[in-house]
Amino acid sequence: MNTLIVDDERPARDELAFLLKGFPEVNLIAQGKAKPMVAVMPLGYGDMAVAAKQPSDPDFGRLFVANNALFGNVLLTEIVPHVESEYRVTKTREGKAIAGLSMGGAQSLDIGLNGTGKDGTGSLTTQSATLKDTPYGYNARFGDGKGTNPEELIAAAHAGCFTMALAFQLQSAGFTPAELATEAAVSLDPEGQGFRISRSALTLRASVRNLDEATFTRLAGLAEKNCPVSKVLNAEITLDAKLV
Repeated sequence: MNTLIVDDERPARDELAFLLKGFPEVNLIAQGKAKPMVAVMPLGYGDMAVAAKQPSDPDFGRLFVANNALFGNVLLTEIVPHVESEYRVTKTREGKAIAGLSMGGAQSLDIGLNGTGKDGTGSLTTQSATLKDTPYGYNARFGDGKGTNPEELIAAAHAGCFTMALAFQLQSAGFTPAELATEAAVSLDPEGQGFRISRSALTLRASVRNLDEATFTRLAGLAEKNCPVSKVLNAEITLDAKLV
């Protein structure tokens, strides 16, 4: 675990930032764009087995979820108390922040919200800015609150990935689709003390000139199996595909 203390001569307690798989831009403090803080950069592996895996490996999804759960527990029960006892930092909720890149981004979202339960609130921003400060919290995931949730984003990713894969399959076979409309419904079911994504149901309605039903079914099946999102999901995947 690396700890960076910025401006340790200040009399007040510093705010605390946990950076997971990312490094602080100290110049932002000198430029007046960030407050002085204590930045903590822990190694984000609760289970080192996930470090030896690739996203395409069959058990990667299971190991990834297990690793994040283990690391989240260590961060909240061991690292945070240690930092608060060893460094001059504020202990208030408002004085803490967590952020990360790649795997660290997923951990930040999970830890930042699960650590505060139903009262937790957050936002999502993607690199492309398609999502920018989009609200996310317990009510958006399990209630009728405004915002998005992981299941909605996974469903959108699966539908988009599958549709693009099918478009390439059709192009390679010499067909040009007039329209490919795909919906994905992701199921979140209880498992043990938590939840798991158990199913992603794809529904496709396609308009493709001169394409027979048998060829369409075969190409749609290939697209579903070869879509990268299908490969990474540790869940049942169903496909309801029809020509219209």
